[in-house]
Amino acid sequence: MNIRSLLVVSSGVLVASAVLAQSAIKPAQLPPGRVSEALRGVYVTGDPLRLTSENMNTGQRITFVSCPYMRDSDPTPLWFADHDGETYFLRAQQNLSAQVRHPQLKHKVLVEGVISPEPRVGNGVVLNPLRLSVLPEVDVTCDRLLPADGSHIDNPKRPPGPGVDGGAREAGAERNRQNAARLWAVDYQPDPVAREVKAFEIPFDFDGGIGAYQAYGQVVTAVKYARDVQASKVEIIGHRASVLLSNGQTLVERAGVEKDRAATVTTIFNDYPFAPGVVVTRWESTPRKADGGADFDQRTATVIVTPGPLKP
Repeated sequence: MNIRSLLVVSSGVLVASAVLAQSAIKPAQLPPGRVSEALRGVYVTGDPLRLTSENMNTGQRITFVSCPYMRDSDPTPLWFADHDGETYFLRAQQNLSAQVRHPQLKHKVLVEGVISPEPRVGNGVVLNPLRLSVLPEVDVTCDRLLPADGSHIDNPKRPPGPGVDGGAREAGAERNRQNAARLWAVDYQPDPVAREVKAFEIPFDFDGGIGAYQAYGQVVTAVKYARDVQASKVEIIGHRASVLLSNGQTLVERAGVEKDRAATVTTIFNDYPFAPGVVVTRWESTPRKADGGADFDQRTATVIVTPGPLKP
């Protein structure tokens, strides 16, 4: 059953919050030790799941901007951030296979997450699911590096370094290369698909003009569909958005980010042999409004593919 409530934040602003009867996401119960990066759908503490509209109501939501900091730990460093007198554990250091990107020193981070009921890590409340957006402006005050204090996670998921998953990663990379070569071919043979006007939403981090997690693959999925339906038109639309913070303030993305997003997606499409005039680009400069719900879903570029005449 859905329950609608109004929360009064410290600034006196009323913020609508949808609280759904969803169970909290608990970490997998695994023996201590390293976990393969191939287990992408398995949540272990330190490797949060990506916050989505489907899982955003599994606990109390929190959204804030703060300087992240790193604490040394074995087997991998840990990232934290402080907000309103509380410390939050963001994630463990990992490679780029993670769903949730790492913070970056000398940059503030936008934290959008759900408070997890699991035990604290270090002195930090665990956030899962989570999104982290590294803000582009340099902030030299965000430079804290702390020594080890015994804090650690039990199941590191692919710590930095070559690791033992290298063979599987290389096999996947080779498959990607073969698929890309086929898709680049001028004489590409389309796969049979339902021919309809179809829209793809390409995600971006807050204030980011370069795609977020898995964004490149989603653009390539749109490219493949456009080639399969011999598209007569591919319209790419960049959007600008905003986010409602837990303190009641609204944070608006920088002017021009919508143009950067459209350009990023267009550049990828232009790598493929579409006829001149098929790919068209525009952007919308008015920020999409935030409501404290799935504000992260507003940070996109939209790709609309219109099928062309069926060719023999």
